[in-house]
Amino acid sequence: MSKHPTQPGKPDTEGHGEEAEVQRVGGGLEFFRRNQKAILYSAGLFALVFFSVTGPMIGFFQTIFSRAVPLPSVTLADGRKVDLTTEDYDVARALAILHDPQRRGLDPVVVMPPLGGDEAEGGESRLDTFAMLRRLAIETGIDASDDEVDRAIQQALNVIKTGWTPAQLAQANGFSLAAYRRLVSEQMRIGTFLRLAALGIDTSDASLAGHVLEDKELVTLQVASLDNKDLEKRLREKGVTDQDLQKWIEGLSEMDRIPYQDTNRVALRAVGLSYADFDPALFEAELKGKTYGDEQIQQRYDLDRESRYRSEARAESRPASAPATQTQTAPGTQPVPTQPSYVPLDAALKTAIQRELQAEDALRELWNRVQLAMADALRPQVDARTKISIELEEARKAKDKAEADLKAAPEKGDLKEAAERAKAAFDAKEKEYKAADEAVATTRKGFDAVAAFAKELKERKGLRTHVVAEPRNADGLKELGDGKAGGLGTWKDSFAAVALDVEGDLSATVQRTADAAFVFQVTQVIKRPLKDFAEIKEKAASDYFVKQADAEAKTKGEALSAALLRLGKEQRKAEVEKIEKDGAEAIARAQAEWETAQRKKLDDAKARLAQITDRESMAWQAWARQIAELEKSLADPARKQEIETRVKTETEQKVKDEARKSWPQVLEAAATEAGFAIATVGPHLRDIASLPRFQYEFSETVRFLFQNEAVRKLKEGECTDVLTDTSGRRMHLAVLTKVEKATLQNVSRRQFLMARDGFVRERLAEGLRQSFSREALEKRYKFARPQ
Repeated sequence: MSKHPTQPGKPDTEGHGEEAEVQRVGGGLEFFRRNQKAILYSAGLFALVFFSVTGPMIGFFQTIFSRAVPLPSVTLADGRKVDLTTEDYDVARALAILHDPQRRGLDPVVVMPPLGGDEAEGGESRLDTFAMLRRLAIETGIDASDDEVDRAIQQALNVIKTGWTPAQLAQANGFSLAAYRRLVSEQMRIGTFLRLAALGIDTSDASLAGHVLEDKELVTLQVASLDNKDLEKRLREKGVTDQDLQKWIEGLSEMDRIPYQDTNRVALRAVGLSYADFDPALFEAELKGKTYGDEQIQQRYDLDRESRYRSEARAESRPASAPATQTQTAPGTQPVPTQPSYVPLDAALKTAIQRELQAEDALRELWNRVQLAMADALRPQVDARTKISIELEEARKAKDKAEADLKAAPEKGDLKEAAERAKAAFDAKEKEYKAADEAVATTRKGFDAVAAFAKELKERKGLRTHVVAEPRNADGLKELGDGKAGGLGTWKDSFAAVALDVEGDLSATVQRTADAAFVFQVTQVIKRPLKDFAEIKEKAASDYFVKQADAEAKTKGEALSAALLRLGKEQRKAEVEKIEKDGAEAIARAQAEWETAQRKKLDDAKARLAQITDRESMAWQAWARQIAELEKSLADPARKQEIETRVKTETEQKVKDEARKSWPQVLEAAATEAGFAIATVGPHLRDIASLPRFQYEFSETVRFLFQNEAVRKLKEGECTDVLTDTSGRRMHLAVLTKVEKATLQNVSRRQFLMARDGFVRERLAEGLRQSFSREALEKRYKFARPQ
């Protein structure tokens, strides 16, 4: 059998034996060897793509090879049943983060109205709500374009004005820009759905009218009133004599007399040094170590510039070509302003000011010596008064202790005698102290400060003195003699003298006039005397009529309360008699209960004391003290009197409360008896005080009554106590006689329009809260979870 010949170098692969099979396999590997690089690149690329999408790929295969988890469903109005999706819940979770109550208000992009209710509770309830709303909006065909989303975000950024970009705003909320834009889009979708649903909420004028009138009441009052100003007018017509007016002023309290009093009036003697005659060379000892620089002189010049160195005003500087005699301005123009002119601070004036400062320093040094001399003269009397003051304090302590011991054991006669002796010793010591104090005052007043000053001055020239013998007020002390003729001159700070109120006191500081520096001693003081009657008569008369009218009104108010109580008790006689009878029985019962309780405590204390044998122990002494206090309390009639007073007070209040029930029926009679006028006020809205122009459109009586809380809270048939309008000077007692529902005629158009905006907002918000809570959505759309 011949074989086919083979070509050189080419194997025979067409045979059917083992060699042929090997050659066939070797030929396949040859293919991979020839395409090795392309195959490796393809495998690498496939692995890269596959592992980069592992999550989606696994999810894809899971949807194929595993069973899907069922989600809740809702039923639409047309009967279609729609399942919620995982995407609905993903969006709901993101919205829950964005609408977390703890971060409410942080996101400025507000495109979805707040739901309230379940939304504020958080948790799964809020997730279900958001998921259902998203699905319902989608099924309704609502969506938001990218342009609308971007415009909403930009508008919010324009409002908050932080300079943020949309990306920064998204980052502030914890999202990427893409995720945040999607959330805004979803909110716009849900918000549009909610607003469409809100169109069915009733915000009509008819509904608004019902809302406005819902709690509006008209009330009518019967009011007893007394106007103090009418009483004042009648008193003015009668008039008052000067004698009665002066007597009335004198009878006022210290505080009420202040408006009619003058400042202190004082007499004094003044002593000083003349600036013109002062020679610094004569006062070297007093001026030793003192220097006067330019700064100190400038400060003194500035202080006195307006009062002492101002000259005639000079015209504003003008061009040299202007006529010197020109004094008038052109018609329609302003006058040429003027500038004040002052004496220049030249060398001569500096010398004069320095001499004044030196004179004041020398005077101050001499006056210090006078003050020390006065202290030396007073020292014996002051030391004696101090010693008696200490003894007086010891006597007061002894008196207080003796009186306390007597109060603790009033039955002991020796304690009573000791208390009397201690009081007598205290009274005697108090008289000694008053005598010692008078001795100090006499010595102080008798000290002649002017003579002491002259003694210190010796023969040096420049002494100036002035005496004011009769007490004067500050105005009367301004002129202290002609400064050019040996007096002290005009004293602008004379109030410094009337500020002192102790006779013999020395001035604490150096005083000045234009001519001299001086000090003074007060020789007589009249403390805050009344001003001249002619000066205060008009004001006193006006105050007199006001106070008399107010006092009469107060009396009439008390008379009204008394008449109401009396007439009310007569109207409810049987009820009042029963209350009074019960009150009398309650007194005896309360006293008996108190005595029984005290005796039980006493028996218990005695039993406890009997168990203690050591009389020196603290326990024995404590129980002994308690027994003594209980026995003293039981023997004291004042304790039972306290109980009687307390129960009587409670009974009287019960009687008044009972009588008050009849006040509406007896008000007119009581008002006539007390001098009050009766009038009907209303009908007015109970909340009339909240109207914008309430203060301008209603009378003073209506304004006071309807701003008063007691009147606003009255129920039909109830009444107030007597109410005092201090600003209007009136008294009122009001009874609410009628309450009725208000109508639209009682509400102004302004009120109606003002209520509209708030009503619409509240009604829409309430509608959304009620209609889009989780519970409401579940019922309306048959929300069902898979079984």
